Amino acid sequence: MPRVTQPFDDIVDVLTGDRSPARWAGLFADGAPIVDHSAPVPVGEAGHWLGSLLEQVPCTTFSCEWQLTDGAAGAAWIWFHLPDPDEADIPYDAPHLLVARSASAGPLTELEIFWPLGTWRETVDDWVGAVGGAPMSPDPALRSQRPSHPSLPEPPPDRAILEAVADAMVSENWLDLVAWGARWHDHAGHPIERWADGRRIEHCRVLGGSRVVLVFEHELPAAIVVHVDETGRITYLDHLCDWTTAAAGRDA
Repeated sequence: MPRVTQPFDDIVDVLTGDRSPARWAGLFADGAPIVDHSAPVPVGEAGHWLGSLLEQVPCTTFSCEWQLTDGAAGAAWIWFHLPDPDEADIPYDAPHLLVARSASAGPLTELEIFWPLGTWRETVDDWVGAVGGAPMSPDPALRSQRPSHPSLPEPPPDRAILEAVADAMVSENWLDLVAWGARWHDHAGHPIERWADGRRIEHCRVLGGSRVVLVFEHELPAAIVVHVDETGRITYLDHLCDWTTAAAGRDA
């Protein structure tokens, strides 16, 4: 199986380092698509994404809460930050799940981004209102005030247990896997029961340590981040859904 460790690590390094659009573009194969699950329309090629974002909001910076590579796929929980315009200790930031894939050991061939419901665009709108049009310099020291996800269970489960949990997440009722007292987070505020069963189609999985990341489809395209203890019980779930797809269906 091809491994994407280096190009995916380079994605995180570019975002959290020099933010170079040229260096970013060089990590992707020509024509590699991006699927931005918050964008109402397709946004083009993955290699152009960073340059486009920084053209719109040049002082955007990034920090990484965690990253994971597994075979031909990689995932990272990335925070987007904007500087506080009036030094009022107001965080202008939002987290995002990035998942990238490669068909070979060479450049990356696809990028998907899941954004918590409305968070980044609302953040930018609030920030623009506070800035009032004055330019600001990026602040690479910005970090989230608190992490999105709790600490991973220790010790981690065997790889076979992670694989079995991932298999079950797309074929069984999730509630059968969840440990007593586990935390559940859905970015649209829905209960776990809504998503725990029914038809699911898996598109990508990234496994490692005590973490499972799945990109799949149930009612809508979605991704889920799952923490698994050494017995194979789920201790935390974070669910992100593509609500732009739902909106498009309603408008059709």
